[in-house]
Amino acid sequence: QAMRYAPLSGRPLIALPREDQNAANPSNEQRGNLLRSREDYLAWRAGVPADQIKTEALEGRPVSAASRSAPHQQQQQMQTQQQQKQQHQLQQQQQQPNKKISPLLVRPSSNVTCAEQLFGLGTNSFFSMEAVTRFLNSLKSTDRQLVYEFVILLDHDEDVAAKAAVATWLLAQNPQFRPLLTELQAVERLVRATVQHPRSAELQSAACGTLKLLCVGPHEGAAETKRRLTFELDAIGVATTALRGHANDAEVQREALGLLRALASSAPRGARLVLDAGGVALCLESLKSHLSDEAVGEAVCGVLKALRCAPKGTAAAANQGGSSALAVVEAVVTTRLQDECETGLKFCEDLLALPSSSGGDVASRTASQTILGLITIFLEGKGVQGRGIRLIPAISQRLRRFSGHLRIQTLGCQIFIQLTTGGMAQEEAAARIAKTDCLTRVCQAMRDLPCNMHLQQLGLEVLLNVVKVNNEHKTAGFKAGGIAVTITAMRSYSKNIKIQELGINCLLHLSDTVGRSANCAKLGGLDLVVSALARHMKQGRVAE
Repeated sequence: QAMRYAPLSGRPLIALPREDQNAANPSNEQRGNLLRSREDYLAWRAGVPADQIKTEALEGRPVSAASRSAPHQQQQQMQTQQQQKQQHQLQQQQQQPNKKISPLLVRPSSNVTCAEQLFGLGTNSFFSMEAVTRFLNSLKSTDRQLVYEFVILLDHDEDVAAKAAVATWLLAQNPQFRPLLTELQAVERLVRATVQHPRSAELQSAACGTLKLLCVGPHEGAAETKRRLTFELDAIGVATTALRGHANDAEVQREALGLLRALASSAPRGARLVLDAGGVALCLESLKSHLSDEAVGEAVCGVLKALRCAPKGTAAAANQGGSSALAVVEAVVTTRLQDECETGLKFCEDLLALPSSSGGDVASRTASQTILGLITIFLEGKGVQGRGIRLIPAISQRLRRFSGHLRIQTLGCQIFIQLTTGGMAQEEAAARIAKTDCLTRVCQAMRDLPCNMHLQQLGLEVLLNVVKVNNEHKTAGFKAGGIAVTITAMRSYSKNIKIQELGINCLLHLSDTVGRSANCAKLGGLDLVVSALARHMKQGRVAE
């Protein structure tokens, strides 16, 4: 006789064995065998005599109301008693707020029982992560005992620890549980579980995701958790080991990269440890293995942005009276990042030279978007414009292929601005952009996406940086339709001071001949200039 209880709900699931699966009309003896487990169960729960229940069932009459309602009433009584017990424990904890939960307060077999009920050990047919999720979402921050029983499961074998890590990650999604998880030593248990079970992809991804949530955010103790993960528990080593051990698992890559980003963000010493552990190389390898995964690409860009911003945070801390050691860390990180920028641009150049991936246009679009995002990060380094200029033809090709896609067009314009602003090679970059069809691509993007103000501003800035160099560039800008798109942008965003300033400067350089000036006046450029002057007389540099 197989009689089990569903996880979490406590309701009985009775599986009655059938002697003959094909028998349409079982005999009375077989029918009595089938009903024996049910009558025994109802008699045990309701206290009704077994003979009475058996007689009612065999005669086809409904079971008495007492036998039907008694299990539900008893279940409600048990839940009420459990709630009263939890309230009593909560009152004791409030009287002693500094007292932590001791393992002795938990029954020795309670964690095993929790594992069996929560994850259905030995009965995989009853395992449902949706049921677990509903149950965890119903918890409150005052259910300390239940949360402790989930955390203690992290010390079990690989299967239980993996499911417990997922449950802990679900709890960490709610900010009110994060201080409690930290207090119950979930951080130490997760790190220990990742070291003990390195082959479990489920555990590695859930553990990295939980550690990331526990060390970021406004909850209490986040900064201290981040410090301990960085310098005491070697969480960077945990993330890099997961990246190397599960290179083909996109979920592990995304969560591990997210943990590296959290540990390096606004933390110069953490950024240095990430660089020492080969974090940039691991990011590039992860991107190369998952070019068609947009989430992995965003995670890679997030790590590299965090590394780029780390020296700025160090400089700010040093200006506010920080120790001289911070300045040393800032110099080391800046030097290391400079070398990484050269390597990263070479990596992007090789990727842009590859043929389209087998995933079709969607995969190629995702890959192009990620690669262009990496280029914008690597071009922030000093002295790398020379290598960036070599990427202009490939970038123009991507802009032509994915015309109308906002993200790719925006990233392309940002790259052109970085190449033509500052540095020794800005004139060379402007000449290369003018000789190719990049200005045509930029003007086409402004025509395709007229409702995006940010793109319009970026396009005007690219146009201005190129046409202000010499007359040949002005001719290229005019042939690309620069006057028309400039007037359209100024008319659409007449209240935006920056767009008005850039538009007037573009018209100044593009209307350098009589024919071009007449064309500008015919399209309404003169009226827009006068209107901008009247609207923004005392703001910005419009009047100038």
